[in-house]
Amino acid sequence: MKIISISIIVGLIILAIIGCIIMSETDEVDPLELTFFQETYEESREQFRKLAVSLKKQFNNVEISRLMVPSEVGSDLSIDTIYFPAQNETKKILIMSSGVHGIEGFTGSAVQRYFMMKVLKFETLRNMGVLLIHSINPYGFKQERRVSENNVDMNRNFDVNKTLFSRKNEGYGKIIQYLNPQKKVKVGYFRNGFFFIKSIYYILRYKMESLRQSTLQGQYEFKEGIFYGGDDFERQKGWLERLILGKTRDYEYVLVIDLHTGYGERGKLHLLPGAVQDTERKALLERMFKDFTIDWPSTKNEFIIVRGSFRDYVGNLIADDKKYIGTVFEFGTLDSHKTVGSIRSLHNIILENQGFHHGYKNDKKEKIVKKRFREMFFPSSEIWRSQIMKQVSEILPILIDRFADIDS
Repeated sequence: MKIISISIIVGLIILAIIGCIIMSETDEVDPLELTFFQETYEESREQFRKLAVSLKKQFNNVEISRLMVPSEVGSDLSIDTIYFPAQNETKKILIMSSGVHGIEGFTGSAVQRYFMMKVLKFETLRNMGVLLIHSINPYGFKQERRVSENNVDMNRNFDVNKTLFSRKNEGYGKIIQYLNPQKKVKVGYFRNGFFFIKSIYYILRYKMESLRQSTLQGQYEFKEGIFYGGDDFERQKGWLERLILGKTRDYEYVLVIDLHTGYGERGKLHLLPGAVQDTERKALLERMFKDFTIDWPSTKNEFIIVRGSFRDYVGNLIADDKKYIGTVFEFGTLDSHKTVGSIRSLHNIILENQGFHHGYKNDKKEKIVKKRFREMFFPSSEIWRSQIMKQVSEILPILIDRFADIDS
């Protein structure tokens, strides 16, 4: 009872703080930077395709490919790619991927097109190949969900073998009712407040780090649950594997930048390389990202370590004969590195998943939940979008130059 009383008091205090919070966004907006963002999956894909065709005319031996992904909700879902081979010496290749978490593809697509228009040059391709993979999860992109049509979190679904699916997440099972309510969604100030109070209770009981790790590392048992990694690989995995192995075959160094949104400080680019045990690989990462802050996993942010991520999968796939540098570019939206933001983010994910599987009390509740969900992964704020593109414009040219000279 004492713990519950404390949690209620703390929860009410947090709610009072939330009521006073106004996200401070004072940066100037550059209209040109906003042009890279499109508002639908179709518009984003169309702009990527048009740019790919244009660039194919400018560079030698460019390859454009497409995988149509079967779906029960539509026949026009695709993964689109463009490959620029190194023009002289095939030593290094950059792979930039977007839309592993479907709805996060809006920003990922914008960053890819910025790279194609502003960073990619003839000099870039002198001894460096480039492979851009647009919308790995087109269903999620189109439907504005994080997951695939099978409710699979695809960033928990990639690996070189199927032992991934036998992993147990004991902590997840302990809080299954908290994470996956089995009823129609009802939202409002009282219900939002109750969720915060309940969250504080679990934080006090299990500690924040343990709760985050239990939740976010992924689970392979509850098919309608959040962060479900599946019981088998999603259908596009085989095609992607053949693509990656084929395009990296002749290169010695492989740099992967997987584009995401959601986690972290609002408007800030977070570099997430995951847990890197190999000393040579870690040294390459530190050399590539020197002067930039790397969010290495630690006892405080261990939840950043996920199983089945696309970033780690590529590294394991080519591990035998390549030098691999892999990182996630994560653009923060809700200050989810802090307790309040983390609870808000989790609540949005829970409500969206709950509504999809069990419905909503009415259309108004559905619109509220879906709007919050979209804002969490694709903020409408012009300031946020401009902040993101400014950071992209600063870091990408530096990384390309460093990668070009990585073996010197």
